Amino acid sequence: MQSYHLILCVAGIMLTLGCKPKAASPSIALTNQGNNRSSGHQQQAPLALDEAGQCKVKVINIAKDDYRYSFYDRLMRLALSKSDQAQGSCAYEALDQMSHTRKFNLLSRGQLDIAGNVSSTGLEREAEPVRIPVHMGLHGFRLLVIRKGDEARFAGVKTNDDLAAFRGGVVQGWQVADVLAENGLNYVINDEYEALFRMLQKGRIDYIPLALFEVYLEVAKRPQYDLTVESSILLQYPSTDYFFVNAARPALRQRLTNGLIAAIADGSRDRLMESFLSVSDFVKRAELSARTFIQLSNSVDPANAPRDITDYWFSFDNLPPKKG
Repeated sequence: MQSYHLILCVAGIMLTLGCKPKAASPSIALTNQGNNRSSGHQQQAPLALDEAGQCKVKVINIAKDDYRYSFYDRLMRLALSKSDQAQGSCAYEALDQMSHTRKFNLLSRGQLDIAGNVSSTGLEREAEPVRIPVHMGLHGFRLLVIRKGDEARFAGVKTNDDLAAFRGGVVQGWQVADVLAENGLNYVINDEYEALFRMLQKGRIDYIPLALFEVYLEVAKRPQYDLTVESSILLQYPSTDYFFVNAARPALRQRLTNGLIAAIADGSRDRLMESFLSVSDFVKRAELSARTFIQLSNSVDPANAPRDITDYWFSFDNLPPKKG
């Protein structure tokens, strides 16, 4: 199989995917937070079992076909499995799907052990993350879902001010809503995700900004709305998503942290992302080098995100975006 490595530095953010297994890097030290590098050998912290002597983990039940959220579950299980041989496998108790607010209430009360979420400065005042990005920054690379026939309207959009003449649609609680507001862009909020597509079809909004890895699939699933992916614009803003762990489970947190670092070092994280999300296919399909790149600010993205560790982020190779 042909191997490839895609790289791009956008606004100082390196984003990386290799479809070829990588050799374990001696420069990645297995540390408590997983956000430091060392050129020497560092003793790995012990991966203790939980207080009951067994690895039992309460997680959120996510449908297997819900790729927009289930990658959290898949990567979590991969990371924890890295220490199965030494410590035994974990048993999972799946709780019903729940709102963002309830998720973090249960996490703080110890009734949930691990939850994945886009991070923010406000959220990190409530819960401490494992600072290793799950989707490698890809939530901040957005393409627009529009009505078929509106392509010419968007072809003239070259700047943030140009885009402000259009109205986007987002779901209540999406961080992209805060990003649009911060950058002076017009949008409306709906509590129901599916309602956005109906609103777009009826002309109540002009576009829906979706992440690169989801936009084509979401349009393909809804042929009844006669929508398409806009072909000339790429929105980008800093975005970081993490796992958050029950504060009463330090051993579990350590096991997850070290497992994530191991999965990055041996390439299994990259292979899982490619097999599960097919990101490289969408990068090709989007023809990013031909798009106008519109950089947006995101003041709630945590300033202490480990931007200097390039293996934590996705990158595109030889595709410098065209600035308007």
